[in-house]
Amino acid sequence: MFLEKWFYGGKAIAPHERICVNCFVESLSLELREIVSDQISHIVYVQRQNPMRTMFCYEDAQPLGKELLVPDRSDDRRAARVCLQFANSRLNATVLFGGGRMWGLLFNRSTKNLIGLEPTCRAVKVLVDLSRSEMLSKEKDPLGGALLSRINGQFPVREVLTPVSKKEREDFLSALDCKVPADFKSLLRETNGFAVEGWTFYGTRARETPQPDSNLILTFENEIGNTALCFKEGDNTGTVYNIDQIGEELTKVGKSYTDAIIWRLSTPDENA
Repeated sequence: MFLEKWFYGGKAIAPHERICVNCFVESLSLELREIVSDQISHIVYVQRQNPMRTMFCYEDAQPLGKELLVPDRSDDRRAARVCLQFANSRLNATVLFGGGRMWGLLFNRSTKNLIGLEPTCRAVKVLVDLSRSEMLSKEKDPLGGALLSRINGQFPVREVLTPVSKKEREDFLSALDCKVPADFKSLLRETNGFAVEGWTFYGTRARETPQPDSNLILTFENEIGNTALCFKEGDNTGTVYNIDQIGEELTKVGKSYTDAIIWRLSTPDENA
């Protein structure tokens, strides 16, 4: 096993947490498996937050493992989705990467009642290629898409990334566990990310954050990291939400993603 001894409050890591990480590591190529395993060997502490919905992993003061060639190392990446089947329930966990290293797991529900239980079945789906680097668009007119051009017509867009492949977009969307607006899908066909007026569109690099009732998928966030446009896991209405991460206030914006971006850029941010 790649992971046998993580501790929290003097307690060993729970079986379902250990299995999630091991399933993910075993799904990687030999080269990536060695890199991630080296990183894991330096983890000494686990912190569980939000009724054990999430688990954050902090590196110790020892030399860190090798960094992976992941796009934009400052971003949180949904690296893989692990599914564990128990006798009477199922648990999904997203393996999260940031800064080129695995830093935690994000569960789709509380794991409080699963402590000490062993799953009867397990499966893993890798969501991104951790070894692939994304480059800035080298097209003469990277803003040629209709939606990007509309946004750029009101606010200067920069650092435009080329879109990922159709398969990568489909894999990303199928893993969201929520309905998204049609123009969000169209925007992904034009670009996999851009910066504008102190905000960043993450594309398929969207990151998850836990909330009491469900996880949020942050897709457009300000540089301070306290306000973002997002989708709500399990929501089948195609609604775009705005999350105030300081006041923890979630409000509906609408069902047009492009309109939501323009509204967000046009509206003073009270948290700025």
